Amino acid sequence: VVAGVGRQLCPEAQVADLGTTADRDAALIRSVLTGTLKIPNEQVTVLNSRMQHATTNTVKTALRDYSGKVTDDGALILYFSGHCMLTKHGDKLFLAPADFKRTIDSAITPSDITNAVEKFAGYFVLILDCCYAGLFAERLISEAERRRLKVCVLASCTGEEKSLSHSELGNGFFTYFLADSLRKAGKHSTEGSMVEFPAESSVEHCRPLCEAMLSLMRPGYGDCAKMTPGITFSSSATIQMYLSTTGEDMVDGPELHRGFALKYLTHTKDKVRSYDVPEVVRRWLSEDAAEALCRLHHAGVLGRQEVYVTVLGMMSQSVARIMYEDLSSTSPACDRLVILQPDLFILCFFRLSEVMLYINHDLVPDLCYMEHCLEHYMKKVHDLTHVDIEGEQFKDFITLLTCVMADLNRQGTPLVRTRRASYEAGSDTTDGDIKNPKVEDIIRSLPSSEVERINTIELLED
Repeated sequence: VVAGVGRQLCPEAQVADLGTTADRDAALIRSVLTGTLKIPNEQVTVLNSRMQHATTNTVKTALRDYSGKVTDDGALILYFSGHCMLTKHGDKLFLAPADFKRTIDSAITPSDITNAVEKFAGYFVLILDCCYAGLFAERLISEAERRRLKVCVLASCTGEEKSLSHSELGNGFFTYFLADSLRKAGKHSTEGSMVEFPAESSVEHCRPLCEAMLSLMRPGYGDCAKMTPGITFSSSATIQMYLSTTGEDMVDGPELHRGFALKYLTHTKDKVRSYDVPEVVRRWLSEDAAEALCRLHHAGVLGRQEVYVTVLGMMSQSVARIMYEDLSSTSPACDRLVILQPDLFILCFFRLSEVMLYINHDLVPDLCYMEHCLEHYMKKVHDLTHVDIEGEQFKDFITLLTCVMADLNRQGTPLVRTRRASYEAGSDTTDGDIKNPKVEDIIRSLPSSEVERINTIELLED
């Protein structure tokens, strides 16, 4: 569903027209979808001033219709270019369709969108080129979490910024560069399908290019010319975006299916837990950590066992500390304890694995290294929170560790610490007869962190 609101139909609402820019944005995205990406015309509905207007009813109806037609492994995409409005006190936020009358009934709110797709089991992708797009994304994700929807939002700017364009370009900056990124992804598509929707790579492509345009625009426009594209996932989307299939057991041996950790997630059981890896952690992993790892890899040392396990341990503790400090600065004390949820560790492990995969496929950690990362992560969480390891709040971590240990013992796979001990003793127990420590022994060792009081972030960068 491609919606561009270039002209407002209700003059009494006194909402400024965006002119041809929003209409051209919709036309550009349509041309990429049907042309470059080879999506059949009947699977794309365009709503703009030149064709059918993007009214409240046409947008909602199109979403409901498609949500009943797209398969569970498919994606439903809503693109919107137009006004996003925030009430004076910031309590209400909504998109302004063509028939907006300055009433909530004539607007499109985050809950309106989730209501329209609530029965859709596939991926819902929302692409916003509008002011306050980041804030709309946050509120939509909150709605999606309550309904357990798999949602991804690509936002042209943060919740405090405006989405900008220029008449000479004819499009919004974000839409123009997004289309450029999608064209490059088109070579991987076949008639009517795509291998994957390049959500994260498209935003990464747009962000520096938008900033380059704004750096040239800012002296003439003013310091308010700020626009930072971003991407947000619901927990369900984050968990499953790495998987080619669902419900698989973990794989044996070194060949890794990147979704092997799915079986340990508790997100879909009993109660919904709404969180994702914070942006500050994702940024550190993709920038600082990735740069340091590349240096080690190019020097030919990252593949060495002693360097590899050291790096994984340090990164796990660094991720825990960065996340805790971010939560401490933005959340009440009770909310900081979300760091004690094992699902959050697994999502971090997915992100860490993704960085390793980017460097070299052979560096992606398997289950025994996930256990190694878990130990270090738990050590740092204990150091930061001072929560009793044998208490109720640490119970979920212990349960996860127990499950992983049981699977490793079933596979006959030695822990990293077991291998290290055998090397130091001058023997090798990796051939069938392993003696992994008991979970209780690992738990007792947790408080004495191996890298306690070391600023692991600086150490890794050095």
